[in-house]
Amino acid sequence: MPKSIKIRDVLRRDPLKMSENLTLDRASRLMMRKGRGEALVSRRGKTVGIVTERDVLRLVAKGESPHEKLLGDIMRKHLITIDAAATLAEAVELMRKNGVRRVIVKEAGRIAGILTQGDIARMFWACNQCGKEIYGLATAPQEAPVECACGSIYHRDCASKVVYCTACSANLGFEVVYPEPKETMEG
Repeated sequence: MPKSIKIRDVLRRDPLKMSENLTLDRASRLMMRKGRGEALVSRRGKTVGIVTERDVLRLVAKGESPHEKLLGDIMRKHLITIDAAATLAEAVELMRKNGVRRVIVKEAGRIAGILTQGDIARMFWACNQCGKEIYGLATAPQEAPVECACGSIYHRDCASKVVYCTACSANLGFEVVYPEPKETMEG
């Protein structure tokens, strides 16, 4: 992982915020609709905690009803924070040390956003040919190809499409290009 990438360049700046008085079932539906795994919990406009999808699972696994619990009842009050000027490597170490999957990012003393392990993982891709990390693929413009040092070329929009050989299950590549029918027929 490059040591020079700063958190401020990759964090999600629009964290989901919900009132501590919201029921857990309603909050869970909002988190699903927004595609978020966490919500910052607020009291009178001030962030006082965080609730994650794992908190919801723990509650349900204990047999408690999400219809009766409020976010304020189950939120974690201890927020793990990091400065936006820190590096991704520092964020990974902070997550590891605290056993969390996300950190609250602060800038100038205020919450600027959230950085998750998933955000970090999406920043890096491994070359299918040589196995080395390809930096910049996730932040490259949609149409811009990114070239690995070994010569392999990748596009951000197709990098997650993996093709396997049906005979040996070897990973054959990231991009499948099907020719137009007129390109395959003569005449």
